[in-house]
Amino acid sequence: MEKMYFNKHEFLKALDLCNKDPKLAVVRFAEYTDKYPDDVGGLAHYITSLITIKHLEEAEAKLKILEEKIKDNVTLQKHLANHPQEKADIVFCKVKLFAYKKEYDKCYDVIMDNFHTLKYAGRNLEATATYCQKQAGFLRKDFLVNGTEYLYRQIVDYSDEKFLEHIKKHLTLEGIDVDDTVTARFAPDFPVDKVFSEIKRITPSNLCLYNGMFENTYLYKFDDCGKNKNRMTNYFKVIAFNGTNQFITMCPCIEGEFFDYYDLNYLKEEKKKSKPSSGIDRFNKRYGKKLDN
Repeated sequence: MEKMYFNKHEFLKALDLCNKDPKLAVVRFAEYTDKYPDDVGGLAHYITSLITIKHLEEAEAKLKILEEKIKDNVTLQKHLANHPQEKADIVFCKVKLFAYKKEYDKCYDVIMDNFHTLKYAGRNLEATATYCQKQAGFLRKDFLVNGTEYLYRQIVDYSDEKFLEHIKKHLTLEGIDVDDTVTARFAPDFPVDKVFSEIKRITPSNLCLYNGMFENTYLYKFDDCGKNKNRMTNYFKVIAFNGTNQFITMCPCIEGEFFDYYDLNYLKEEKKKSKPSSGIDRFNKRYGKKLDN
């Protein structure tokens, strides 16, 4: 297959936006797939980006188009057989869609049917497979053994205590040596107990991204909450299991400008209430416009 069907430079520019500005990434991938409709890898990433911003119905419609393209094109099938990375990208977006639609049996089957393709392309979805088994009710009762890592233990038998123990590496605690390998660390005066109680109360909510396979990523603003890569930041992120207030991790992050977030600075002044802040709200505030009620 000739290389005229895609543009590497334009594709990588869209891909680079996925973590920086997911909504703009969707716009760029839409433009890219209109321009290069035969690039099934680009379409797969477009679908993945749609899922990230929770546009599941549109993602499902695009996936059907993608599957039809492959079904009716022998040349394309041969191309994918010789390009396992592109094939893995397609499988990945399908798994992601089934996971967030909570169709766990289908999700698990797709992972197992394509396990070697995913592994070859560096896509490790073993945790996702375990999560699907747990949610679908067919995970072995003896799955947990000594030494099973943190994430799997939380999938199988969640506890807040294990979460709080896990995030200690991101805290600056008196009498505990700092681990220099941890690049994201909360400030010494960060009120972790108060913050934990509050995010537990207000989670889950719609103000999140579907960044992973079974996770919701929330962004919170809390001025001078800590450092990430030696940069002081006003934001921290919390990753929770999809649709729950069961948390996986929490740490300061640099992102914030292009993401919707909850402003938790009211915790510094107990009388204030939580108010979600969207990218649209901040745009209108910056340019002196008000949203219509």
